[in-house]
Amino acid sequence: MNKITFPSTKTDTLIPPWDTSKEPVDVYAPIDCDFTDELEFVAVKKIMVKIKYWNKKNGLAESIGLIKDIETANQEEHLILSNGDRIRLDYIIQVKIQTD
Repeated sequence: MNKITFPSTKTDTLIPPWDTSKEPVDVYAPIDCDFTDELEFVAVKKIMVKIKYWNKKNGLAESIGLIKDIETANQEEHLILSNGDRIRLDYIIQVKIQTD
């Protein structure tokens, strides 16, 4: 079986094109379309992913699931995962394809 990878990185890991080492600010930072395209790729293919992200309540967090939708609300884009988690796109630190 072929290993599933992101088209742009040719790896199973996608890192956003912004500085993920600092906690995000409240003001939403618009997301690069290429990054959103990569998220849509795994959503359409129904590929399970593990997402590391900043959670304003608890600091760093992780979530595993399928990306069900990318939704815009209040001029902010969010991932909606199959487990019910909602993650603001500019809070993402890493997206990793889960194969096990």
